[in-house]
Amino acid sequence: MNLYKISNSYQSIMYELNELENISEDNLLELDNIKEDFSNKAINVAAYIKNMEAEESAIKEAIFEMKESEKRISGKIESLKKYLILNLSSCDITEIKSIQFDIKIKKCPPSVNIINDSFILDEYKSTKEIVSIDKNKIKNDILNGVIVDGAEIVYNTRLEIK
Repeated sequence: MNLYKISNSYQSIMYELNELENISEDNLLELDNIKEDFSNKAINVAAYIKNMEAEESAIKEAIFEMKESEKRISGKIESLKKYLILNLSSCDITEIKSIQFDIKIKKCPPSVNIINDSFILDEYKSTKEIVSIDKNKIKNDILNGVIVDGAEIVYNTRLEIK
């Protein structure tokens, strides 16, 4: 039986017990059995959650390590490209053809390098406005009795498995 069905059975028995004038030992035994089934099922679900959390953590760590490896490889690629361009340029060579691939030094389109942005005139600047909501201020105001239209305090729960 799944946790949902056990929970429904427990609630059903509790309702029946509330309706009875005298609760028998059989009723209490049935309730204890359902509580035990519920506890065992809940423990199994919690163990599965812990296992999934461990797997998630391992995946996150692997992703982090792969990203670090990617950064190192990208750095090496850029370094080797600069090395090759420098040496080709120093020998005044702009192109090498081979069976595997061709190597060419090509000019890129012009780009702008800002040396000191304080000297740049306002006509070359644009303003970006970022609006953010201060949820902590809203929470404090509501808790202090202030009505804030469009916001409410929500009390959530979370599951803790230690």
